[in-house]
Order: sequence, then C-alpha cells, then structure tokens
Amino acid sequence: MQTEVLNYIEFLSERYPKTNGNPIEPRAKRGGLGSLKDSRSR
Repeated sequence: MQTEVLNYIEFLSERYPKTNGNPIEPRAKRGGLGSLKDSRSR
C-alpha cells in the first residue's frame, strides 16, 4: 500500500510540481500521508 501512495505522490508531483510553494513529495514523506489519504477520500 505504501508503494501505491508513493506512486500517487510521484504522479501528483509530475502534474503539480508545487503546492502552496512547497514540493508535494517531501511534505508527504514528512508524515503527511494521513492528510493525503483524507484529501483523496473527500
């Protein structure tokens, strides 16, 4: 499941390199996976 999330993050970072001025990938790796899941289910 973690690889799925990482693939999804890579996919997003390719389409949207920056969000709010911050790269998506480092943010998610810092423990934002929970918030990523929340935003996906909404």
